[in-house]
Order: sequence, then C-alpha cells, then structure tokens
Amino acid sequence: MKLRQFAERIAQSTQGRFNARQWLVGYSAINVDHYNGIKPRVVLSRRLCVFRSFDLSVTPARLRSDALKNKVQVHAPFDDVGFSVCWQGEGRAAVWMWDKAALIAKLPEAAKYPVIPESLLWLSPQHSGEQIPAMEGHETQVWQEGTLRESRYSYSDDAPQPDYRRSAPMQAEEIRWWSHVSAGGVAALMLMVLAIQLGGMLRITLDSIDQQEALNAGSEAVASQRFDRGLAQRQQAKVLAQKTHLASDSSAFFQRLITAMPESAEQWRELTLQPGALTMVVKDAAPDPRLYVERLERVVGLKSVAVEMDLTFGQVSLRAEIPSDGMRNLGVKEQ
Repeated sequence: MKLRQFAERIAQSTQGRFNARQWLVGYSAINVDHYNGIKPRVVLSRRLCVFRSFDLSVTPARLRSDALKNKVQVHAPFDDVGFSVCWQGEGRAAVWMWDKAALIAKLPEAAKYPVIPESLLWLSPQHSGEQIPAMEGHETQVWQEGTLRESRYSYSDDAPQPDYRRSAPMQAEEIRWWSHVSAGGVAALMLMVLAIQLGGMLRITLDSIDQQEALNAGSEAVASQRFDRGLAQRQQAKVLAQKTHLASDSSAFFQRLITAMPESAEQWRELTLQPGALTMVVKDAAPDPRLYVERLERVVGLKSVAVEMDLTFGQVSLRAEIPSDGMRNLGVKEQ
C-alpha cells in the first residue's frame, strides 16, 4: 500500500473521535465553533473566494502541480493569493482562491492552520444545479461528467445556517502531515524488524570471520612462503576491519540505508550483509537506476553499486561493496 493511501486511512479512522476548534470566517463576522476533526482549521465563506476550473489533462501528471500554481498566479485577482484545489477526473482542478494577506490580517490563526473553503464541505455531484445554503447566502454548483465546472454564489440575509461540523476532503497539506506521522511509525517498525533479522545474520557472519581468522593463523607459515608477508598482513587487517564494522552498532547505517531509498521503493524483499558486500532486493514498479546508484553512493557511502531491474515482477536487485576501512566511510560513528 502506498504511504499516501495509508495516511488517508489513518486520518479517516480518526474522524468523529475528536473535537477540534474551527473559525468560520464570513464577510462581516468571525464565529468560533468545533467540528469532528483532529486539527484546528479555518473555514472560509464562499463569498470571499474566487472559483476557477482548470483543465490540465494534457499536462503530464508529475508537472500538473507546478502548472496549476502558474495558472493561479495568472488568474487570481490578488497580489498575495491563497488557494485550495480538488483534483477530479483526468487532470481537472477545481480551485478556490482568496486574498491571503487580507485573511491573515483579519484572522492571524489563518497563517497557522489549514484554510478550507466552505464549498468543500458539501462537494458532491448530487447537488448539481441546486441552491446550497452557505455562509451569508447560497452556492450553486454545476457538475459535468463527474467534475465541478462552476461554483456560483448569491448573497442572502435569510439563508439557513449550514452544518459545519463535517470534515472536508483531505488537502495536500493534511496529507503531507499524516504522511510524516505514518512514515515515522513505518520507519520505526522497519528498524525493529531489521534488528531482529540482522541479529541472526550478523552472528553467522561473525562466526565465519572467526573461523577465517583461525585458518589464517594456522596456515600463516604456509602463506608466508607463497605470498608476500605485507600482502598477508593487509588481508588480515581487512578481515579485522570488517569484523569491527559488523560487530558495532549498525543502527545508524541502516537508518541511512532507509533514508537513501527513492520514493518509488515500496518494500524490501531481501537483504544480505556479508564482509565487504551488501545485496538486497527491493519492490519498485517504476525504478530509476541512476537514482539508486547516486543515493546509495552519496548518502550511505557504498561503492561499485550495481542495479538489475526486473520489470516483470516489479523489483530491483542491488549489489554494492562496503568500504574496507569500515565505519568511517559509511558515515557511521567511528570506533
């Protein structure tokens, strides 16, 4: 499951269990109320917003966010514009814009908490063409092919008061906040699982190194006859350095390894750590080999990173060398 979908599920599960503060900002008054949510928010009257519908279907998905910001700057009648967007269909953006500087001057809390146009609270194709009660008037939404094309506001001094206790669809800022919370929990869980798995692997590897040292010690006389003594000493020093690295606290190394993973990486399927080498298999449906090589060499400090992609199974196989001088080159605390 994608991290964003996981964050949205957590946020939805909390709705109705909390009672957060909200400010209802109208044209002539500001009222303080509460709603079913976890974070305070500012609900802005439709009367104070300008609505636009932009068709960005021909723009690549990865560029739509920047393209939308440019369109908002062009079409907004404010010098300092705030806006909220609801993406619908294949690249159509329903956007509400407001005077950000004027709103903050009127309500300083608007600079700290999310601002929600009241239209988002009853956004539904079922209301197409109907007059919906709004703050200080009515709103009429026009929907076509499942997307909102127009939002018209009409002033009325006798409009019924809407129910502002409901939660609005998650906005980009809220999704980022929940994603950070979820990422912290996932990272902690991954470190715990890795610590359990690596405990066994490290023990086996250390036993192997001890056996290699014993063999080297027993055959030192033979080795000195066949090879240069200086070469044998350097080889022994390399083994000892690997043992010191593997026996030390490797939590910082694996934290760097997790941090270095690209956003497209979804799951670790295999991880093998041996003296001088690291191999791993990662689930990644859209891998970028250059990004893996650049991050593992720059962030983690590995050498000779090799990447093999298996697009049929959506996975990437990685092999890399661990520097022989151990902890210092990996960016972990030196012994």
